[in-house]
Amino acid sequence: MKETIKEITSSDWSETKRIGINEYLVYKFQGINTNTVDITIEVFSGESIDMLLLNSTDFADYQSMMQSGKSRKFNSFSDGKGMKLI
Repeated sequence: MKETIKEITSSDWSETKRIGINEYLVYKFQGINTNTVDITIEVFSGESIDMLLLNSTDFADYQSMMQSGKSRKFNSFSDGKGMKLI
């Protein structure tokens, strides 16, 4: 699996990214449980995508699973989860 990890800064809040098949894109930011994050995703072509919001520990578990290719349990915030988005 290819990956791109990007640390979010105030100048990066609006952008368009192209993600290929079997790739994932990570936006890393710090926040607290009262912060609101608004994300708009448009899939222009290809297959559906999954969107997950993870804390740093759960991200490490997810990343390990993706790199190993082996199924592994990880947790994500239900409010930040979108599966098979088209």
